[in-house]
Amino acid sequence: MSIFKHALRRSLLSIAISGTIAGTFSTPLLANSTNQEIEALWQTVEQLQQKIAEAEEWKAPNTLIHLAGYADINYVNVDTVNGSESSFSTGTFAPIFHYQVMDRVMLGAELAFTLDENGATATEMEYFSIDYFMNDYATLVMGKFISPLGQFRQNIHPTWINKLPSAPQGFGHGGAAPIAEIGMQVRGGFKIGSSINANYATYIGNGVAAEMNGDDVEEAHSPGFNEDVDGAKNVGGRFGMYMIDSKLDLGLSWATGKAGEIGGTNGVGQNGTKRDWDFIGTDFTWRLGGFDVRGEYVKQTYGARGASAEANFDAHYVQVAYRFPATKWEVVARTSQNNSPEDTKDRVTAGVNYIFTSSVIAKLAYESNDNNANTANDRILAQMAYGF
Repeated sequence: MSIFKHALRRSLLSIAISGTIAGTFSTPLLANSTNQEIEALWQTVEQLQQKIAEAEEWKAPNTLIHLAGYADINYVNVDTVNGSESSFSTGTFAPIFHYQVMDRVMLGAELAFTLDENGATATEMEYFSIDYFMNDYATLVMGKFISPLGQFRQNIHPTWINKLPSAPQGFGHGGAAPIAEIGMQVRGGFKIGSSINANYATYIGNGVAAEMNGDDVEEAHSPGFNEDVDGAKNVGGRFGMYMIDSKLDLGLSWATGKAGEIGGTNGVGQNGTKRDWDFIGTDFTWRLGGFDVRGEYVKQTYGARGASAEANFDAHYVQVAYRFPATKWEVVARTSQNNSPEDTKDRVTAGVNYIFTSSVIAKLAYESNDNNANTANDRILAQMAYGF
């Protein structure tokens, strides 16, 4: 476009010079005619410049709309006392929407569509936040966000990233790892020297609740409450360091506050029922060649209140994956455990993956489950997961 403009201007200048010379040796009528032609050409130039400006604005818009997400299809064969039962099922279809204005503000939202055994559709708002990019090192996030505590929930749980068809014990809904929070957080990263990339997240939010069974805490509950049922905010965060040379990533998480109560004797928030709540966690990831080794430990503590004793929920997993060089094949093994006041659950999962592309993966795994009540069942799992 710029070459065209320069050429057009040179042409107009030539015409203008010609017109001036013609005006010197021609009649006034001819000079007037030439001036009218030049004026018409200048109007044409202004129109072309306006169109060029509009085209350049289209190339560099102030807004950006982006669609991402993931989906999966599953097959499960479960051992039971009466033999085995198997089912095909759609997993989760989770579209993620991003709407960014310039390089300062972005709206992000993830929906999760699932089908129950009867084919009815359920919809959940996994997260919905408005992010303000304060600078290169810090982003302010407001709304509902995936809990920044730990590593699995915020970075690995999407099925096209998780290397096995199931989650570790204690890292799903009702487990020891918090799921989501509603509030605000500041997160970002910076360099420490030349060989360490540090990342951090710190938040304040409505907090968690204890699922009660009478006077006893039965389950840790953290779906992201849209009201503060206990009237006290929780605060916490995670700090991580990635050692570039050794390819080792280490993280520490901590949070504290109050927890409300759901169900049980007193109901939700009646008489301001609340108890102390604390969280600690640590995680690591190490990559070397085709190996990917990771692990995590998390613990929630609900303090005693009245006749109800202190309740602890803790979980951990260790996972090893190896991708064979110059192939699309990968083997994975993971052991995990979840401890709650009600039960201890153990899970060992091993599988093989075929990686079609960086975002499409097929998984086949065998899973051994065990618990104190001897009600757990072993399973064969197959999954096709797609990230987009």
